[in-house]
Amino acid sequence: MNAPAATEPRPVAHTPRLILTSARLLALRTTSDPLERTVLDFILAEAEALLASPPAEPVFDGHRLLAQSRLVLKRVTYLALAARVTDDARFARRAEQEMLAAAAFPTWNPPHFLDVGELATALALGCDWLHDQLSPASRSAIRRALADKALRPGLAVNEGNWWHTNSNNWNQVCFGGLILAALALRDDEPDLAEQTLVFALARLHHGLKAYAPDGVYPEGPSYWVYGTSFSVITLTALRTALGIDGNIASAPGFLASATFVNTVLGPSGEWFNYGDCRSSECERAALFWFAAETGCPALAADEEASLLRLLPALQPDPASSALRFLVFSLLWRQSPGLHHTGGESALPLHWRGNGINPVAVHRTAWTAHSAYVALKGGSGTVSHGHLDAGSFVYDVHGVRWAVDPGMEDYGLIERRGMKLWSISQGSDRWRILRLNNLGHNSPSLALEAHRADGCARIVAFSPEPARAFTVLDLREVFLNPPARAVRGARLFPDGQLLVVDSFDGVTAERAPVWQLLTAAQVELQPDGALLRRDGKTLRLRILAAAPVAFTAVPADSLRAEFDSPLPGVSVLRFTAPVNGGRALHGVLFQPDPSAAPAVTSTTLTDPSDWVSVSTS
Repeated sequence: MNAPAATEPRPVAHTPRLILTSARLLALRTTSDPLERTVLDFILAEAEALLASPPAEPVFDGHRLLAQSRLVLKRVTYLALAARVTDDARFARRAEQEMLAAAAFPTWNPPHFLDVGELATALALGCDWLHDQLSPASRSAIRRALADKALRPGLAVNEGNWWHTNSNNWNQVCFGGLILAALALRDDEPDLAEQTLVFALARLHHGLKAYAPDGVYPEGPSYWVYGTSFSVITLTALRTALGIDGNIASAPGFLASATFVNTVLGPSGEWFNYGDCRSSECERAALFWFAAETGCPALAADEEASLLRLLPALQPDPASSALRFLVFSLLWRQSPGLHHTGGESALPLHWRGNGINPVAVHRTAWTAHSAYVALKGGSGTVSHGHLDAGSFVYDVHGVRWAVDPGMEDYGLIERRGMKLWSISQGSDRWRILRLNNLGHNSPSLALEAHRADGCARIVAFSPEPARAFTVLDLREVFLNPPARAVRGARLFPDGQLLVVDSFDGVTAERAPVWQLLTAAQVELQPDGALLRRDGKTLRLRILAAAPVAFTAVPADSLRAEFDSPLPGVSVLRFTAPVNGGRALHGVLFQPDPSAAPAVTSTTLTDPSDWVSVSTS
């Protein structure tokens, strides 16, 4: 890929040049828009609280400086925007103090270059937005730090900079920081800045490969927020400074990823938190850019509603880096009068995305109490991946019933000397309950571990509301694989969910095990279970060729000493009956326990026989 020449476009002549334009600043100063006022009021309150707080210090957590880097990014952007909107010099002085303290850190920790990427972004934006309010000595110190602690180590070609050609969030964050630093230094270090821009622009495409072909982010929605936020920061800085975008917006799947990240948020308000991801929603400021770029306000509707609901209840917390991208919500949001007014009707009820970690989603409506299922294929060897092929989550009545335990505490595992980041079959990573298939809603054979490099694919998908389903081919994820292994999930219009597995070439000694993790209270019944949570009830019916029953144990009873607790989570399992080397079995989830079942054991059909539409 040939990088566009960084010097060809004509730089925009105004200051600031990075993302915050004069027109947007003027609009923010006079806005009466409810969301913009809510966000501005929150930022100004945080900035006021920061006036009495000391600057961040270079405190490491293990081998990471990342917590402090993120804190600096939040503080500098909040204070700098507050200074520009209010013309209050106190905020500018405090931002200057924060930047000088960060510039003086003995190291920005280039071995963990994410730390550098966030610090470089913070100081580049602060130096640009507050250019005329910084003393010459301060500007010099900040620029020297950007050159010596970001650009020069970032250009080095060595093993530590493996992210130069990697296709995960590191490429996006690290090159994003370098590009912003280079843009901030174009007047003072033109040769170094030019070298950096050419080098970085030629390598951005590696990180953007992750979105192809349909927008599924392989590392999960939490890392979509991280990587994509930095890609949009990079893109918009390039546009305002040089009139180019680094070919980011046109990368295959990039724009479609905004639909992905909307669909993997369930009606319960929890993510489909596959991989190293938490279930709780986090800020999605980048969606305001996607909404404006695509002309689809629905993409940011839920984020807008979340901010209006949550921000008024929050108190300033100078020690927290939470909501560090909030400033960009104001800078990327389209002008008042163009906002979405009619819910999420423009977004699909049924969606699937292919790629190295394919995902499919079905829901009955875009309402808080609708039924929702999301499931995935993929491989454990993707960045931040788990052995979770075939796993799913299920929401109905505003409750998450089928849960994913999410990420393990990195530091907890690393401090024990375990090899968390090795993805080989026998790695310590796959001993961790939250990361292996026994900690997910995935099928297994006799509770054996999945094959780490095996890959599950979506082989059938139907978006038709009356017969919405997804079928996964799971054969490759099993060691010593059976002749055939498929999982189908069908969501019925009344919210009932069928999850059915079909195996050929299995034995009673190595029989399939169907498994569910739930945070609900469990009442076992002869043919299934009743689940109760948050005042709601859900019935599970086992469908099989012969009578079988669930067992239920606390998830914590399956933990090793190095596993984090899973309080309140139960694991339900049954071993499927095998007849002539074949097993066909499933579970029907019924939101109304008294309703007639949509499927029974006698009407259960093989997912391979479901009529499908093409997934190509």
